[in-house]
Amino acid sequence: MGGVTRFLIQVSLTDKPDVGNAAVPNIGAFISVKPELQGVIDMTEGEFQRLLTLAASDRLAWCFVAFTVPFRRSALIVSIDFSTRAPDDET
Repeated sequence: MGGVTRFLIQVSLTDKPDVGNAAVPNIGAFISVKPELQGVIDMTEGEFQRLLTLAASDRLAWCFVAFTVPFRRSALIVSIDFSTRAPDDET
C-alpha cells in the first residue's frame, strides 16, 4: 500500500479468540491505515508466548498479514503469520 511508512499491531490475550461478527471472518482489524498501519488482534496465551519467544530471541524475521481492502481508513485482518524466515528463504 502506497503511503504507509510503518505498521504497529497490538495483541490482546483472550481465552477463546473469535472470528468477529462481520460478513468476512476476521481475527482483528486495522483501525488506521495511513501513514501508519495500526492494527489490533486477539491471540490465545499460547500463541502470544510463541510470538514473544520469537521476538525476544531476535528470531522474528517476517510477518504476513492478510486483510480486506481498506474502506474508510480501516480494514479487517483475516489472518496473520509470523516466521523466522522470509518466504523466499523456505525450501
